[in-house]
Amino acid sequence: MKRLTGLLLSFLMMVTTLCFPSISFGATEVVPVYLNNKAITFAANDAQPQIFQNRTYVPIRTTCDALGLTIDWNSKTETLTFTREGVTIAHTMRSKIVYINGVKQTFDTASINKNNRTLMPIRMLAESIGATVTWDNDTRSVHITTNTTTDNNSSNTNNNSSTNTNTNTNTTTSADNLTVSSIAVNTSVVNSGNAVTFTAVADSNTSVVRFSDASTGNVYEDVSEYTANSDGTRTFQCRHTFTNTGSSETVATVKAQPGNGTAFSNNANSTKAASIIVKTASSSSSDNSNSNSSSSSSSSYKSDYMVKLKTASTSLSKNDYAKLTITTKSDISKVKITNNFNDEDVVVSDYDEDGSNRVFTGKVKMSSKGTSKLYVYLYVKGQGYEDSYETVTIDVDSSSSSSSSRSLDISDVVTPSNYIYTDVESTVTIYTGTGAKKVEIRDDDDRVVASSGFYTSKTSNKITWNVNMTVKSSGKHNYTVYAYDSDDNSETYDFSFNAKNWSKGSPLILNVEQRSSNIETGDTAKFRVTASYGTSYVTITRGSSSSALDKNSSGSKNSGGDTKSFDLSFKVEEIRDTYYVHAYSSDGGAGNEYALTINGDNSDPIKISKVNVDGTSFSLDDSIEVEVITSNSAQKVWVEDSAGDRISKVYKSPDDEDDDEYTWNIDFNPTKTGRKTFTVIAQGDNSKEEDSYDFTVTITER
Repeated sequence: MKRLTGLLLSFLMMVTTLCFPSISFGATEVVPVYLNNKAITFAANDAQPQIFQNRTYVPIRTTCDALGLTIDWNSKTETLTFTREGVTIAHTMRSKIVYINGVKQTFDTASINKNNRTLMPIRMLAESIGATVTWDNDTRSVHITTNTTTDNNSSNTNNNSSTNTNTNTNTTTSADNLTVSSIAVNTSVVNSGNAVTFTAVADSNTSVVRFSDASTGNVYEDVSEYTANSDGTRTFQCRHTFTNTGSSETVATVKAQPGNGTAFSNNANSTKAASIIVKTASSSSSDNSNSNSSSSSSSSYKSDYMVKLKTASTSLSKNDYAKLTITTKSDISKVKITNNFNDEDVVVSDYDEDGSNRVFTGKVKMSSKGTSKLYVYLYVKGQGYEDSYETVTIDVDSSSSSSSSRSLDISDVVTPSNYIYTDVESTVTIYTGTGAKKVEIRDDDDRVVASSGFYTSKTSNKITWNVNMTVKSSGKHNYTVYAYDSDDNSETYDFSFNAKNWSKGSPLILNVEQRSSNIETGDTAKFRVTASYGTSYVTITRGSSSSALDKNSSGSKNSGGDTKSFDLSFKVEEIRDTYYVHAYSSDGGAGNEYALTINGDNSDPIKISKVNVDGTSFSLDDSIEVEVITSNSAQKVWVEDSAGDRISKVYKSPDDEDDDEYTWNIDFNPTKTGRKTFTVIAQGDNSKEEDSYDFTVTITER
């Protein structure tokens, strides 16, 4: 009886499938789609055309292939660019707007991301190329009908527009055979008045690439200079400044066409396009303003998925890192941090679990002085990035910042390698302002687990501390660094790491401790390496080089017998480089690789770039005024006469700061008549490095 019932159910299901072409899976109804009365085949293992909220949605890739549309995807802006002969369509995900050859058109339904697949309303996609869409309720199917006349008119319109700006668009066979395989853009969102770099990769026969506005045909630049790549392709770059005087953001689409010097290809399959969002002039001005507003999360927008947004410090020095701790609900799979001072976005997909929440940690290098803004976007699973963002304001070397607070700030905490190993003394490197007198590391129970009152190195704006600590258990550990000044004022910085168990029989670098301080380029750096007992010898290399700067096979056994100590030393060729310590067994088997940077003076070289003298002839009664332009690594400036005697006071504070330069206004009184040569001296904290600049003037009697 059970078998008969099963057969009957199977028969009924088969009849139902044959009789009804649309299929319903739960609340989702899958529908067939026809193009010019021919069914479009969608892969069974991919997304299917479906009805969602009374609208028909289609997977983009298969539908575009059927319609003859090529697709480019900008992951940063989540902008899709579709191209077809004479038509360029730009669309930002989860919006109702498309730009058809630059003309804005709004539909009643937005695109969606469902089960990690991008779906668009079928009318949005088809009607953008002039096709008509009809719904057959009897068969519950969708029919797309393309209009040949409309397509030809669109193509003709575009070609006429191009002719106005391009006198060399008569396509030849050879030009049509050329190909631009990809186009990339260095930023996804640009402020009005700022420039964007487009990079196109073309085949080996392309001699020139035309970058133009895909909507209007206006030519930005014909680029004939290229970089030859190892695979035979060629890379062309164009930089263009965008302006937007409107009241809302707009999408700009740039097309790259390959050419042979006499013609450019208009074949849709040979060209590529990329789209960016251009902010309005008013919003750009607002983003870049040097307001003295609150330095915490200052936007009125609050995401429903945001639990907490914390900034380690809101007053930093230039080139310090701003650290953001972003706590979200579990619906968030990644976060993106953009800014208003450069084109570099930070995307963080790694997170820690905190109960039902997720904690993301991101760092942004503050490369511009003044009031800088960071914008935090949340990526919701199944939906993509939210359209709105939360704002964090950071004062970078700003006069409005508290100098005492800045001098105590903790700018970064660095733990060794990928893990800290259990039961091994490991070094944690802490970077603070110059006002710090002591640092402590405390655990979750507020117990002091390590501290130091002796720094490793000090520069004009930063102190480096190496603090040793030991972890007893594996897993994740959370700590807080406290920095104290002489009055016991304090700043804090949260950090965490994972501890890992290890085997003494395998070659393994457990910790590296720098034994020499205040290292500069050209000095000898010394390190004490703690390795497992199974390590036979250790080496140290620089950067990508495999050549050992030093090797030591004479390790001394430490108490307990599980570890050995090796000493390494070498002459530092470039202090800013990353160095790697390697562990090896007796048979030459390689263990792990331990990356390190040298704690020392890695500031830019002292350089005087310009000296401006207020005149060429002076009397003994005159005060000679001199403007000196130096690198921002200069900490003091003065003037000497030809005998090497200082004849001005020592200036220790620049009069103006602009990006990487200092401006000093110096004056002095001459003491002797005649044609005299004077020397400007610029020096850092360390008197071993300086730069000089001579100038000559005539000195007359009073």
